[in-house]
Amino acid sequence: MHFRYKAKNRNNEQIEGLLDAESESRAAEMLLERQLAVTELKEIQTSGIMQFLGTFFLRVSKKDLAIFLRQLSILVSAAVPLVNALKILAEQSAKGGLK
Repeated sequence: MHFRYKAKNRNNEQIEGLLDAESESRAAEMLLERQLAVTELKEIQTSGIMQFLGTFFLRVSKKDLAIFLRQLSILVSAAVPLVNALKILAEQSAKGGLK
């Protein structure tokens, strides 16, 4: 399930974001673990077409994910900044779901 939240951090600053969790209570628990005080938490309903595309066309196989993560690990170990490493892998990827 996907949730949109608003919370306050230790400095009383308003923070907004998205979160994936099994349930609303688990989402609230995850935010508390981040030391955020939840002010609003709503489940986001994904549209039917997005669910269809995500389920059938954009699924990444475990093998492709393992290769991607291995390559990412090598780049990060070589002191390539994470953002640059992700850009490099996206440019080299032949699989649409990994871009």
